[in-house]
Amino acid sequence: MKKINPESISIIHINVYKSIVSPSDVYVDNPQKPSNFRVGYSHNFAINVKLKNVRLRLEVLLDGINKKDEAMGIQGNFGIEFHFRVDNLEAFLENKEGENKIQGVLGTTLISIAFSTARGIILEKTLNTPLNGIILPVIDPATMIKILPVQNEIQQKS
Repeated sequence: MKKINPESISIIHINVYKSIVSPSDVYVDNPQKPSNFRVGYSHNFAINVKLKNVRLRLEVLLDGINKKDEAMGIQGNFGIEFHFRVDNLEAFLENKEGENKIQGVLGTTLISIAFSTARGIILEKTLNTPLNGIILPVIDPATMIKILPVQNEIQQKS
């Protein structure tokens, strides 16, 4: 297996293209702190071999739930685009059916960087909202690469 050299990866640009916190009328009429959150996430990659760039779009969906595991009518929907430059990108590509695909080790590394960065962005975007500064869970990026969408629950501290 090829080894990732962290110095060969640069974050060129981050774009938050969607940041929505939407409480329902039911929630607004009776706001309560969610006891948990369901978290769903998905991603997709695009590659520019010539420029050695990789674009990763990460979508995160949040749904506040009460102690009975019922939706409370408070949701978050976030879309964040990451642009990376990978100096040795060609070493981590494989051609499948005439299309370049990122090998798992690089994909896992980029997902890890993006999700950790998204954690801080979403924390800040949800401060002083009904989502109350949510912190995304720690995930296994290798699992995220293979299985989509992945759902986790976040236990809120009382």
